[in-house]
Amino acid sequence: MCGIRFSCLIYNERQNHENEKNENKQQIQDSRSPSSHSGDSAKKLADTKVASELRNRGPDFCTTYSVNLTNSCIGTMTGCVLHLRGNLTPQPVTDETNNALLWNGEIFDGIQVEEDENDTQVLFNALTKCTGDDTVLKLLESIHGPWAFIYWQADVKKLWFGRDMFGRRSLLWHLPSLKDNQFILSSVATENQDFAEIPSVGIFVLDFTQPEVCPSLTLYPWCNCRWPGTSTKLIDTPGSELLRQLYPINSTNLSTKLDIKETLSSWIPSINKNLDIENFASESVLNVDQFLNQTELLHHILTSDSELNMLSDALIDVLQTAVKKRVTTLPRNYHVTTPQNVQTSDANIAILFSGGLDSTLLAALADRCTPPDESIDLLNVAFEQRPTFGKNKLKEKKQVKKKTRFPKDHSSSSAARPEIGLERIENGFDHLKDISQGSNKSDFEEISLGKSPDESSDVLNSSDIQKSHDTIITPSSHHDNVPYKNISFDPYDVPDRVTGITALGELNPNRKWNFIEINVTQEEVQKMRQSRISSLIYPLQTVLDDSIGCAVWFASQGVGVLANNRSHKIKSKAKVILCGMAADEQFAGYSRHRVTFNTKGWQGLLNEIEEEMWRISSRNLGRDDRIISDHGKESRFPFLDETFTQFVSTIPIYKRADLRLPRGLGEKLLLRLCAYKLGLFKTAVQPKRAIQFGSKIAKMDNRKEKGSDTCDRLNYN
Repeated sequence: MCGIRFSCLIYNERQNHENEKNENKQQIQDSRSPSSHSGDSAKKLADTKVASELRNRGPDFCTTYSVNLTNSCIGTMTGCVLHLRGNLTPQPVTDETNNALLWNGEIFDGIQVEEDENDTQVLFNALTKCTGDDTVLKLLESIHGPWAFIYWQADVKKLWFGRDMFGRRSLLWHLPSLKDNQFILSSVATENQDFAEIPSVGIFVLDFTQPEVCPSLTLYPWCNCRWPGTSTKLIDTPGSELLRQLYPINSTNLSTKLDIKETLSSWIPSINKNLDIENFASESVLNVDQFLNQTELLHHILTSDSELNMLSDALIDVLQTAVKKRVTTLPRNYHVTTPQNVQTSDANIAILFSGGLDSTLLAALADRCTPPDESIDLLNVAFEQRPTFGKNKLKEKKQVKKKTRFPKDHSSSSAARPEIGLERIENGFDHLKDISQGSNKSDFEEISLGKSPDESSDVLNSSDIQKSHDTIITPSSHHDNVPYKNISFDPYDVPDRVTGITALGELNPNRKWNFIEINVTQEEVQKMRQSRISSLIYPLQTVLDDSIGCAVWFASQGVGVLANNRSHKIKSKAKVILCGMAADEQFAGYSRHRVTFNTKGWQGLLNEIEEEMWRISSRNLGRDDRIISDHGKESRFPFLDETFTQFVSTIPIYKRADLRLPRGLGEKLLLRLCAYKLGLFKTAVQPKRAIQFGSKIAKMDNRKEKGSDTCDRLNYN
């Protein structure tokens, strides 16, 4: 992973002569005016901040390299590297012919990368062997994995750049105009300049072969690609509309064209449009009330539908392979420095962990793919909630009343066991029914948190949860005449904390899980939003961007306390963070999908899910990359693995989700069946809850806002 940046001044030869005259005049004026340097100072300050944020993304090595674009134009390339694979390789990678590559990505497949090789060097070697535009394009389109890149091809004077089809890595651009001749590509933005996210619609090439005119920009689009956020096919876009779509913020003097002769093969596959649903799950849907609970209904679906049973097995296998690629291609046994009063976890892998379906599935599968002696960090974020008083009544928070325990029979069907099948489900389900009807305490096995079984017998219970930060509220100290005293209130007892602890109890008890409680005060949010987070969210600016950006920034920072030992702060040292994004888009997990289904039926839902995949690059994964990478960590998205998305596309929509079933069951039905097979019985029926609501950051500012509103708390100045 890397922070990358390219910049140059774009003129034609005639402009260069004019600029020389203007520069001489400006030097005379500057010598006479003591205040004339304020603009330059502001620019240097902004560039210094960008350099700092690039180093945050790549703390292991930083290099700057200059390339001669034309006789009178020089480009500057900067790369700051987070070392993850093979030998530490400074960027940009260069050769004796002045080719240069900046690569912010991972090659998981498509191009052979040996275990001890660095994928940046492997890609650079392959690029330098390319003999024409078509060979460069074929090489790039073959890559499995997230990427953003900038490549200077010296012999033909072409600058190649772009992002992967899903937009998993950030790359912004500042375009030259009549007022500003700077052309900049960067992982992060300079605050006092207009930047926009480069749309993930294809590969761009800036051609410098004719120095007497401004360089021309060519776009090679992905096959069947749509403009982000629309249903309009890119290849159907007229020339005038092309400029508006590419440059929505400001105009540019770059000559731009679309080359549809060399469209790139897309990793976004065509969706299975089969809607032969007459006999599918009809009995289950029509007789929901006959089942004891939703878990029993899941069990019934698995045992009565052999095709869904086989599909869930296959889906687990494909997703596990995607997870394995992402937890094995990383460094181990590296050292990090932390303040004296902060301990460091020993995990190499971390997971953004809400205890919801998606993150818990990733945790269960990461457990299967990670060496048994390694711990895994579960990053669970909560934002401070202050008690509210209204009509002389304190709104008490729900408390976890009982110890979190792991049913003995469940361990035999959990992620601790590699095999998948109905023989495991029968035993687990019978025991689950016993639990729901009342069970003997001896039926449970207590689990430890943050320590391996032979190190500790600590048990997570309600007193452990509240011990370190419970506050005893005396309402009369805030408001007179309130008749409540000594009511316990935990400001971090948010929904994601509760579901996180519940889900932890369903994971492999033989694994050392570091459940890190990341508790964030209102003051911390306000401080870091202004000093760090706002500039990372930019150029996005909505209330939703603010809420999610803040939540992900604090979560991925990984600084908190262990759930069973709150006496010391702990920091996750993991350089790789698994994220559950994009499961909802593929398995109809959003509430809007249920609305579409209720109004337009199966065909409407099918169309919506197809559009979701084409909109995926505009779902702000670039924002999440900027946020997470600010801590020198890399986000990885198993649900967007190319092989996984292709496999999912072959599954009919009515077997991915059945929105005739109630909430917490019908959406993402196939993933819920997978979770059930992995022994995640409670997690399998958890309803969808977005991070801004589960962590309660959306309530922190106590404002009535829509997620699409412009957020006035984001200050870019």
